[in-house]
Amino acid sequence: MVSALFLSALAAPSGPSVYRAPAGAEYARVVPGGVTILPNGRLLTPPGRRFYGRDNVFFNVATPDGKGTVMIHTNGLTLYRDLSKPARETVEIRGIAPCGAWLPDGRLLVSTGDEGAIGFFDLVTKTVTEKIQMPPVGPDRGYVNDMAVTPDGKTAYLVDVVNQRLITVDLMAKRVRAQTRAGRQPYAVRLAPHGKSLFVANIGLFNYSVIPASQDPARDKAGIEVPPFAFPSRDAERGVEREGRFIPGLGDSQHADAHSLFKYSIDGTGLPVFARGVKTGIPILGVAERGRAVGGSAPNSLQWVGGELIVANGNNDTIQAYDANSMRLKRTLKLVPEPTLARYRGVIPGGLSVDQAGKQLFVSECGVNSVAVVDLARWRVTYRIPTGWWPTVTQQVGDRLLIACQKGLGRGPKGAMHRRPEGDERFGLPDMPGMVQEVVLPKDAATQRRWSLMIRANNGLIPMS
Repeated sequence: MVSALFLSALAAPSGPSVYRAPAGAEYARVVPGGVTILPNGRLLTPPGRRFYGRDNVFFNVATPDGKGTVMIHTNGLTLYRDLSKPARETVEIRGIAPCGAWLPDGRLLVSTGDEGAIGFFDLVTKTVTEKIQMPPVGPDRGYVNDMAVTPDGKTAYLVDVVNQRLITVDLMAKRVRAQTRAGRQPYAVRLAPHGKSLFVANIGLFNYSVIPASQDPARDKAGIEVPPFAFPSRDAERGVEREGRFIPGLGDSQHADAHSLFKYSIDGTGLPVFARGVKTGIPILGVAERGRAVGGSAPNSLQWVGGELIVANGNNDTIQAYDANSMRLKRTLKLVPEPTLARYRGVIPGGLSVDQAGKQLFVSECGVNSVAVVDLARWRVTYRIPTGWWPTVTQQVGDRLLIACQKGLGRGPKGAMHRRPEGDERFGLPDMPGMVQEVVLPKDAATQRRWSLMIRANNGLIPMS
């Protein structure tokens, strides 16, 4: 039942356009199945069923039989083998990273994060049975942030966000075959269905490096006492001598590797060869509606649809479609829940997935707790789905959409007066458990319009007096 709090947010009086947090003077609270109020005054009204994990559900993937789901969160994963009769199984895997891919033998390939390795998770034994270590770069073992696996399960392509490299692994021989240069902070990787091309989204702007130890005995050898330079500046770009050491610069923020999309050709032996790179979205200091862009584009997710590669630009609030052969930009869609506020940012598109028919694109709108459903033929948003707090990735299974929400329904008030009762569906879980939301995709226009209106109301995007 929609509360009076939500209904009041729908009122749109005449006069000057004034916007405010829809909660008004109400305090934060968590109401599973009702209207939740976040600390920032926004509302959550996620439809469908909720399945909880632990803190920070960053990633989710349906089980191969389509009956269950695996969610990856801080220091482990949670397995639901059958969502129709849910039983939660939690496995601790310290440092696990937010990515995974099923192999033909039913195991889940995972990244062990700061260990700089990947491992094979067995659903039967609920253990990581084997690991493949990535070659270190100096003292750093790297961090595999995303992966793509060939359909035969023999080869994995990994992006190491720390050491800025694309790694090719032979999963049969359990060894690293090659390391190929990537752009700045490679964040997402996508293999074309035909297996002849590979794409990497480089989310980073700067070229970070380790600060060396000071040669001055009077200085702290482990760190620096003050920031070495301001940005933008010559020192920030090229480096500077400070506190008894040379501190490397961050490089040129306009460099071709920054906020970029790389294409690789896969040769006859299965190894990637760099083909070309393009800059996505509006670059830092580029022309935007309100002057100069201050954050660049931050491409963070990729999806292949019928010969096109679609990229989500988190800082620009856009998705863009590129010709997968020529890497020519074909079209851009700006995500705008409220047209009168189009010049502002904050939608923050993230995870991308395509429906089973290849006609609709699901875009996680992290900043407004929504999933935008995009008609690919018309290249416009058809409707929006209200979600939990900070949706990350989506996956369609039959007529349902699984939505991973990093922060679930939030935390709510703490302390002795606000202990969770045993009847609370989150009883016994951490303060702020993430969740997977299961939604039956609506076919009727009335539900689609109502949900889209909820997104505007929940985020204070409707004028109020």
